[in-house]
Amino acid sequence: MSALAEQLAQVEPEAARSLLEQRLQQAPDWTELAWVDCQGRVLQSTAAQRIGSQDLDADALRRGREAPFLHGPYVDPVTLQLGPRSSAFHDAVTLMFYQPIRHRGETRGLLVPGCPMMCWVT
Repeated sequence: MSALAEQLAQVEPEAARSLLEQRLQQAPDWTELAWVDCQGRVLQSTAAQRIGSQDLDADALRRGREAPFLHGPYVDPVTLQLGPRSSAFHDAVTLMFYQPIRHRGETRGLLVPGCPMMCWVT
């Protein structure tokens, strides 16, 4: 995730979709890869319908701006809505990772991949 965050730091969010899509293909257990701003608004996502949404946990965002942070497990209706990618079993319990995207010492946002809990126990 840190390598992808470094790549994202070199581009604008509008140009990041292909990078996110490529990485999602390499990680079939993830449900979504998103770039969110520091307030949690989705700037770019592999799930196009999520762009512009702002529904992430405020405390997790704060902690993720400071350092890489793992949030969960918790019930997330978005994970359930996005559906399975690698397992026939899929529910709303998820883990969310927060990786700061930093450029020249400034946090430009966060890389946020979501992963259903099942990917960690299969």
